[in-house]
Amino acid sequence: MKLTIHNILKCRKSECSSGGYPLDIVSAEEICDIENPDVDKDYLGKMLETRVDWAVLRKAIEQLKWPELPEVYKEELLEDEENCASLWEILLNKEIITGVLK
Repeated sequence: MKLTIHNILKCRKSECSSGGYPLDIVSAEEICDIENPDVDKDYLGKMLETRVDWAVLRKAIEQLKWPELPEVYKEELLEDEENCASLWEILLNKEIITGVLK
């Protein structure tokens, strides 16, 4: 599961806490790196602006103990090549193979 997918998943069961969204990543034992080195800034920008809940992404990254993201998403983040590469890596090049959501 890529974090772009995690960002939209919702539990539909009535017993789910916090209204079922966002799901907590309780554990992620196996994480796979996908080879997709070509960063598309335009695609990344549109995805971050229209499809990704930044607060949910930050929470997921914190749960995975990955490097921290800024508190608020700003378009200026995409002006820096290193930031673009990091966001691309987090959203599209990493996939959780084995884990538990709650």
